[in-house]
Amino acid sequence: MKIVAIVQARLNSTRLPNKVLLKIGKKSIIEIISDKLKKSKSINNYLFCIPNDKSNDFLRKYLIQKKINFFLGKNENVLDRYYQSAKKFKADIVVRLTADNPLLDINLMDEMIREFRKSKIDFLDNNSPSTFPDGLDVEIFNFKSLEIAKKNARSKFDQEHVTTFIKKSKLIKRKNFYSKKDLSKFRFTLDEEQDYKNFMFAYEELKTKILDWKSLISLINKNKKY
Repeated sequence: MKIVAIVQARLNSTRLPNKVLLKIGKKSIIEIISDKLKKSKSINNYLFCIPNDKSNDFLRKYLIQKKINFFLGKNENVLDRYYQSAKKFKADIVVRLTADNPLLDINLMDEMIREFRKSKIDFLDNNSPSTFPDGLDVEIFNFKSLEIAKKNARSKFDQEHVTTFIKKSKLIKRKNFYSKKDLSKFRFTLDEEQDYKNFMFAYEELKTKILDWKSLISLINKNKKY
């Protein structure tokens, strides 16, 4: 069974353009996520799945320069982009991630992959409902489920969001991965300028430990400025 992590990324975010190339310390968000995925003990490969339009041409060149795998696909139909990338990289199991989550926890991801395989289900996530902090989202599904969504999703909304059709399909057996403690009040995703300022403040306090979300929670609990 080939397990492939596919990271959704683009430059043309309206709220925070070029956010995936912003740096925390000496490395860009793209590099941080890539370095983390290299340490996974469960995946066979990973790639960044990006739109094939001109506004993301710099991102394509950046990934080539950094020698990071990528796939170019339709801009608005992200579901098709994921399907085509999974097909090209011959994925039996897809781990869906997004490039605006630099605090990706590889140990959590690997644990979820083990749970997915043990449970013999089609889809596993940790965000419906969310009990982990926003920004630690992981969705795991087999290629069969992705193919069902690709063939049957008709609405623009379901085509723009990879797993919305999968989550409501009665053909797909799903399960949620829960945190022992509800930590959903914490928000570690990168959507707006203030989010980046928060990350930079935390970096000055924690340096590389910022990439450990548990250390970041401790900082937040001690310092109301974050």
